[in-house]
Amino acid sequence: WGWSLPTGANMMTPIVHDGVLFAYSFGDVVQALDAATGELLWGFQRELEPGRVPDSKKGVAIYDNKLIIPTSDMHLIALDVKTGQPLWDHKVDIGDEDGHWFKSAPIIANGKAIIGLTGRQAVEGGDFILAVDMESGKEVWRFWTVARPGEPGGDTWNDLPLDQRTGGSVWIPGSFDPELNLVYFGPAPTYDTEVLRLGPDDQDKNNDALYTNSTVALDADTGELIWHYQHARNDQLDHDWAYERQILEIPVNGVMRKVVVTGGKLAIFEAMDAATGEYLWSIDLDMQNVVAEINPATGDKTLSPRAIPSLDDVLSEFSLPGICPDWLGARNMQSSSYNPATQMLYIPISDTCLDDNTDERWQKYPDISTNSTYGIIKAVNLANKEVVWTKRQTGPQAAANLITETGLLFIGSVDRWFKALDQESGEVLWERRLDNALNSYPITYQVDGKQYVAVATNTGGIHTRTMQNAAGINLPPTGATLW
Repeated sequence: WGWSLPTGANMMTPIVHDGVLFAYSFGDVVQALDAATGELLWGFQRELEPGRVPDSKKGVAIYDNKLIIPTSDMHLIALDVKTGQPLWDHKVDIGDEDGHWFKSAPIIANGKAIIGLTGRQAVEGGDFILAVDMESGKEVWRFWTVARPGEPGGDTWNDLPLDQRTGGSVWIPGSFDPELNLVYFGPAPTYDTEVLRLGPDDQDKNNDALYTNSTVALDADTGELIWHYQHARNDQLDHDWAYERQILEIPVNGVMRKVVVTGGKLAIFEAMDAATGEYLWSIDLDMQNVVAEINPATGDKTLSPRAIPSLDDVLSEFSLPGICPDWLGARNMQSSSYNPATQMLYIPISDTCLDDNTDERWQKYPDISTNSTYGIIKAVNLANKEVVWTKRQTGPQAAANLITETGLLFIGSVDRWFKALDQESGEVLWERRLDNALNSYPITYQVDGKQYVAVATNTGGIHTRTMQNAAGINLPPTGATLW
């Protein structure tokens, strides 16, 4: 079945509970559908506060009888899952700032809805992660993703006053480990980079800009920072490490360990011990010319001199000439997918970076046979850190990867193709071309013993448009559907 959705940018993750599929769309529209037939059961649309405009959505969360939605005017609202009627409404306290947005979905941990905010340059003092009690709708704790002066990490901002510290946006839902009682998030970099180019005179301070481009592990009950690991210090070129944190058990030097694995725009993936944050290893997938060397003991990165702006350099779209990847990244919000039985990580990659000097696509290993292909899927064995197979296709992936226990790998691309691949070989088993770009997160679910896969299409946001232009793909200007 198919269901027409409101037109607009939408990186939706549908969610299914007791045979009901919940879809959260552009315009702050929630719809509850029979997951087997597509019949509409109920709908809800948030009436936004004056001056606020709707923005793209990533999803909702479910707890007991409540569906939690983050709205475009900075409310967390609990709806009754059976009727769609509001049960409580929490307005997030953002003070006098008006540049905050919810760009992710909540996660549920120990009876709390936990979610991060974005803010870019507009928000003085940066962004934060907050937890709201699921019964009362009251805020329980918040953690600032930009370290405050006088607090741990506060001396990493070039001695800047708080109102000149920005960034730390949270674009992706966190991950929760109930055994360790930790939630993991990845705050993004600041865009106000010029004030961080020259380090401070005080040798006891630096310009690393914590906790940007870090994995932060927080106590789920209190929000206390338990550990952090900064993947990229003082990121000048918007090479986010802001994406999914996967909690896995894999062998490290012959010993099974619980780890957190994540990768940034450079398509470098790293593993840390889930309990302590100890750095374990890095995998560089050869999609970048920014990092020249990675210290195998610490993960510290030595940058290519070309990738370090001088004091008077003016960045163009957050980048420098000849540096790849650009702001879009070799990977972005299209999440990877992991099979614990085979220890294989399936990674979507975009081969779309153009050299500003030549206007030609940059590749570390140029290959003219790839001229018409811009999307890459890699299967990486995390036990030995080796690439098992690589497949290319015309369109870059705009949808997240999704695997099943039966050996399928679902992918969706900018050029409207939704495909099922064989996990072992990457061969296409079946494919279907849909009505628009697959700029979303697919899911699979069962109803009455029958398994379904669901995915949303739409015109996409800035990421989809950039991929579309780089690959020369035409898309319809309107149209959004849940398939």
